Amino acid sequence: MYRRRTYTVIGGVLCAWCLFLLGGCTPSRSAYFEKFRKRQAEQFSEKATQTDLASLKKEHDGEQAPLISGELPLADAARYALALNPQLEATLKKRMQAEGRKLEAYSEALPKLDAQAGYTRLHQLRTVNLGTRSFQVGEKDNYSFTVRLTQPLYKGGAMVIAQRAAALFTYLQDELVRGQVQNVLRRVADAYYSALLAKQLIEVQKTTLEAARAHYDAVKSNRKQGTATRYDVLRARVEVANYEARLLEQKNQYDTAKATLLRTMGVSQNSEVTLVTDFEFEPQERSFSKAARTAFKNRPDIYRAGIAVDLQSEDLRRARSRYLPRIHAFFEDAWSRPDPFTDEQDWGDEKTMGIQLEWPLFAGLGREGRVTQARARLEEKRKQRRATRQKALLEVRNALNELQNAVELVKSQELNVERAKEAHKLLKTGYREGVNTEVEILDATAALTEAKGQYYEAMYKYTMARIRLQDAMGVLGPSPGSTKHPQNLNVPEALRPSAEKKDSEEK
Repeated sequence: MYRRRTYTVIGGVLCAWCLFLLGGCTPSRSAYFEKFRKRQAEQFSEKATQTDLASLKKEHDGEQAPLISGELPLADAARYALALNPQLEATLKKRMQAEGRKLEAYSEALPKLDAQAGYTRLHQLRTVNLGTRSFQVGEKDNYSFTVRLTQPLYKGGAMVIAQRAAALFTYLQDELVRGQVQNVLRRVADAYYSALLAKQLIEVQKTTLEAARAHYDAVKSNRKQGTATRYDVLRARVEVANYEARLLEQKNQYDTAKATLLRTMGVSQNSEVTLVTDFEFEPQERSFSKAARTAFKNRPDIYRAGIAVDLQSEDLRRARSRYLPRIHAFFEDAWSRPDPFTDEQDWGDEKTMGIQLEWPLFAGLGREGRVTQARARLEEKRKQRRATRQKALLEVRNALNELQNAVELVKSQELNVERAKEAHKLLKTGYREGVNTEVEILDATAALTEAKGQYYEAMYKYTMARIRLQDAMGVLGPSPGSTKHPQNLNVPEALRPSAEKKDSEEK
């Protein structure tokens, strides 16, 4: 009766524990979303919002980002970005994952040391009856402590596979960092030249505004002399107001582009810098076949796709290794009370060592399922590699076409500016001599302003097309396999002006 009652209590406790695990570990949908809503409300409360705003203000005031000033060449902007860009710093953490993968791979070959302790309470001792007398064997209270050392000797090739896979994963993360470096450099160049374009357009608008104001003063003088009408004065004043509005718009665009540049560089928004790198026009011939070969040799995404295929091949080998036997050596030292040899109420130990062979002959189709999945993922990675190569060819071709069109555009806009200047000069002379009208002068001024603006926009398109071609060929960043920290890299030639290139060559 006592034994049955004990088993009933133990069974009830186990059932209660199972019900607790099933009911307590998995929250209901309503309970989960209610908790999530409360967490969101706390996160976006008024106090939390004020804290976030204060943090943003500190960052805006330059407390969290370095404050710089003075002249800023494009090469220096790239150097700041390589050292301070927050997205690039986050990508560098991927290398920490690779280090963790290496440590995990060592576990396949290193020995394992396990310890186990136990206590067993026997409800009833076994009784040995010899006919004339009987006695009990063992003790009700039993203690044990075991230490086991296991050294893998052969695991179907899994130890070597794990080391190779860890190395490939490291290479994959390095190429991911290299791709992010190229991305940051391209964004810095785009932000820099966007700000430079806005700056050049500001100068154009200032020059045009000065000319419009001078013309307005001349029209007012002619009005006093009776050679200009009131309409001519009003028309000239309206043009001055229009150019003032356009100048204000260009200044806003410059501020926005400059803020984007400083953010990409990772420096304070309070930095006062002067852009000194100018647009340069140096057209060069480049064939598609040569550019494509360069892209296949250097693009980070092509290397990442190839490494992903090799990494998945190792995963397939690992899945197949489960069909092979496992061999390991072991040493075990077990302490127990009572003594395992004398059965005395004292501690005793038992040492064992040997070599063990494990060869799973049938594992319920689990291995077959893993091999099938690994083989399917390998084929998927191969298709992604082919798609990446096709994407590279398309981007190189588009970049070459864009660069060629930009070259033709710059040449045509240069001629257009010269024609507009000549026309404006002739009309100003004709207006002073009474040959041309007020309307013709205003139209010529607008045409010259438009021509100058389109010329600078053409130079911006050419410059960015040249940089995008470098990016499409994969030469905007470090060479494949580079493990240098981004802040120790050299700025690529595409982001250095001709003067700096000459200085570096002389050195």
